[in-house]
Amino acid sequence: MKSINIFLLFFLLQVVVFAQINPGDMGSYDPETLVTVEKTGTVIVDDSSLQPMYYLDEDNDGNADYYLNFGPFWYQPEGSNAVRPNNDDQVTISGGLHESLSGLSVLVVYEINNEFWREPFETFWNNMGTHNHGGGHHSGECIGSSFGFEHDELALTEITGVVIVDTTFFMNHYYLDTGNDGVPDLVLNFGPFWYQPESGLERPVNGETVTINGGQMQNGLFPMILVYELNGEVWLDSTTIGSHFGGGWFHNSDSSPTQFHNIFDEDDNITVNPGWHTGGMSSDSLFCQLIELYPQNMPGIENENVITGFEIGMYRSNGMNNMFQGGGCGGQMNMGNNFQMQFHFSAQQIEGVDLSSNSIIVKQWVEQLSQWDEVSGAVVDLNSMTVSFSTSTLSSYYILTTSSVTSVEEDKLPQNFSLKQNYPNPFNPSTIIEFNLGQKEAVSLTVYNLLGEVVKEIFSGILPAGTHKYNFNAGTLSSGIYLYRLTTGNSVEVKKMELLK
Repeated sequence: MKSINIFLLFFLLQVVVFAQINPGDMGSYDPETLVTVEKTGTVIVDDSSLQPMYYLDEDNDGNADYYLNFGPFWYQPEGSNAVRPNNDDQVTISGGLHESLSGLSVLVVYEINNEFWREPFETFWNNMGTHNHGGGHHSGECIGSSFGFEHDELALTEITGVVIVDTTFFMNHYYLDTGNDGVPDLVLNFGPFWYQPESGLERPVNGETVTINGGQMQNGLFPMILVYELNGEVWLDSTTIGSHFGGGWFHNSDSSPTQFHNIFDEDDNITVNPGWHTGGMSSDSLFCQLIELYPQNMPGIENENVITGFEIGMYRSNGMNNMFQGGGCGGQMNMGNNFQMQFHFSAQQIEGVDLSSNSIIVKQWVEQLSQWDEVSGAVVDLNSMTVSFSTSTLSSYYILTTSSVTSVEEDKLPQNFSLKQNYPNPFNPSTIIEFNLGQKEAVSLTVYNLLGEVVKEIFSGILPAGTHKYNFNAGTLSSGIYLYRLTTGNSVEVKKMELLK
């Protein structure tokens, strides 16, 4: 009897400690509602309970000014040298401030002493790792979340345990405690937070005992189970996964189209047509994967009203992603013919948006220019909530966004510096590029292809204030979309033009 009481006391202490992870207002902290701040001070560690609590004394008066939220006691960042501080350590914390109306405000830790601790918008919600691209989108990096054919097989597993929910990220993280010791033993992968099964089944709550049927793999600190069934009810139809998580191989010898889809939404798909191979491509076969990402995991979205985002991976047999040639946030591939693309958005994602047939647009990331460029010819179907288009130039990242009024507001401002749309457009083979300068300054006018390669430097030098026109002859170039960029000492503007031969 005594041993049972000791066990119960230990378990209850674990529950109390876990509850203390989120002081003040309970539940998830949405990073979009937090104010990013940097605070320096002395750490106060309260180790009177089973697991220590951390505070920051900013003015060094011996009293805590903030609660430091490092997440659950088992959390450790991957690929970082950061560790939890000791009592009396002097630290600099970068994090999200959660103001509290009663008690201490919470500082959700993103970095400690310039070392990465965690990404508030968790990049790898899939918990499946990546092919030769470790890390995440933290610390200014942009490495990618697709994992290719790394996990072709999952071990079918049935297991029972107690659910532990980590609410300290924006997207809740789910774990399973099979040993009843308050410590997670497995990661439960229910998919992205916006995924809901057709049955209406809800995710379990913290402390709930559940039976999970799913596919298990080893990745990171804990094994991961991709959930197929929750307490005997279908969560994800495992037949839609296939042997490659919705992705798969396509070959130069294929004689019929092949379609690949996002496993959590079959309306997100890519169709590959025979004839895709080009003479300059070294691989006769490629592995295609399409996954949906949370908007905050996309690069360069500060000025975009993003509805949802997608990442495309194209892997060679050695596991390298062709979309990441040269590093960076992903690149582009030129194919031998058009791929049919379709992206789906949900009612939840467009809630509060005043939609019309032309208010949703799709953009692709141009890494070399570090900007989003609108995809032409996209068709929006508000009945099926899909956006579809054809392209022979695949980008690693796509977003669905809404038309912005920023450009209209900018038109009302004095145009001291402006780059006008080329005319005629489309053109063959010559067009006029016109721009205005408000003062004498150094100018560079350059044309790029969609891979970010310079195809023509039209002008580079010093020009006086006023209107300037240049003729661009594309007689040696092939038909397609090109970008032209005007750069001065303080401004950069890019527009696109279409060459039709």
